[in-house]
Amino acid sequence: MSSLRLLNKVIFLLLLPLIILPVRGEEEAIDIWKTDSISDEKINEIIIEDNSKNESKLYETIKPVVSNIKEEKNLEKIKQNIFGLFDPEENNLNINMWINSDGKIILEKLNKIDEIKLSKDTEDILLTTLFTNSYSPEKNIEPLIFLDFKSKWLIKNKKNKIIENYLLKNPGLMGQSILVEYLVNEFLSEANVDKACEKTKFINIDYQS
Repeated sequence: MSSLRLLNKVIFLLLLPLIILPVRGEEEAIDIWKTDSISDEKINEIIIEDNSKNESKLYETIKPVVSNIKEEKNLEKIKQNIFGLFDPEENNLNINMWINSDGKIILEKLNKIDEIKLSKDTEDILLTTLFTNSYSPEKNIEPLIFLDFKSKWLIKNKKNKIIENYLLKNPGLMGQSILVEYLVNEFLSEANVDKACEKTKFINIDYQS
């Protein structure tokens, strides 16, 4: 009976949010023609120095722009992709079940559940809910944070076979390195170097940039 109550609590905590929550300006130019005492050599020094400053300013301007573009590109990749293991229809769930939910609330509920010692049946239901193919929530949370929680949950519960299957079925998974590192360390701890090296195949170079 207590297991049933706990199961109902887990489902309620997970699904409640889904039900309720649908410089300055340009520097003044130097008038190098104003005095005849300025030599050609001095003029060249001024021009070179000015060009160096402009190049430095241009680099400092471009650097954060390129960085932002890269971050936005990776974020778009996460939003456009569906990560998971199970077919939503097989579990009476929906591919959009998280997308309109408040991610902050979802994460708070999941963290509370993560502190509870779950029965096997309850844990299986949580696994199915978390890893059904679906879009990550977008409201009040970065998709990568949600994916990171799921990865750490797998590691904490030592779901080694699930982790391998998850990586295999989701080659474009952002933040996959934490899972690969875990698998490699697991096999190294067993002195199984060949198996450890084999797991590095899951590393997707495109998503490391």
